[in-house]
Amino acid sequence: MPSALCYKQTTGDQCHEYFCLANTTLCYDDEIEATSKAESDLNEAFGIKASGGSEIDLAMTLKDKGYIKIDGFQRAID
Repeated sequence: MPSALCYKQTTGDQCHEYFCLANTTLCYDDEIEATSKAESDLNEAFGIKASGGSEIDLAMTLKDKGYIKIDGFQRAID
């Protein structure tokens, strides 16, 4: 499924994994396709913000596409 790992800045230039956004309405057999879809969706949402939209517009764009916040996620490691 398309997903994006979101980070939170803690101190200075330090960041840590905070939550994951995932579109649970889509499922791809191929990880590259899922990653490409997430990247496309994020680019669209950030493009709306860059064109004068707000943080809420960005969030609603992703929500309308089916993305939800996943707390307590576990990242797959190769």
